Amino acid sequence: MQRLGTRLADFLTGAAGALLTSQFPAFYGQYLQSLGGRLDQARLQAERLRDVAASLDLPLELYLQRLLTNSDAAIQFSGRLHAEILKDEARLTQAFRQLSEAAFWERPLVFARNFELAIGQGTAERFQPAFPITLEGFAYTGLGLLLGLGVLYGSKKAVAQLRSTKVRNPA
Repeated sequence: MQRLGTRLADFLTGAAGALLTSQFPAFYGQYLQSLGGRLDQARLQAERLRDVAASLDLPLELYLQRLLTNSDAAIQFSGRLHAEILKDEARLTQAFRQLSEAAFWERPLVFARNFELAIGQGTAERFQPAFPITLEGFAYTGLGLLLGLGVLYGSKKAVAQLRSTKVRNPA
């Protein structure tokens, strides 16, 4: 009976690991879609700034410099806000490119390097689980199975070592 319980625990742990990691490709795709929407908005705002600078016959950098060095604090604040919009556009463009071009085995690391908490939280709130029927989905499912079993067997080994240490060195 104990052996059946052990096998059931092994199965459930492996299945839990497989289930969790199998959802990574779906979450990744939905995160990328949210990032793309955020990038579209940043591009729109940046293009408006470029249009304003062009309408004043100024290069964008000079336009921002004039805002930032203006003696009026409200105009300086506006300049800082405009500069942040342009930084956001550049950061989101780079993240979107890296995430879009990453091979499936690189995606967890690329995702971790480019993760934005606000986008991740929004994605998690709207996340729709998916059944992985692609090679990528099967690969992550298999990896999760191995990780889950690795954690289980590692935990069992650690507990066994602790027990044998206590038996040899009673406190």
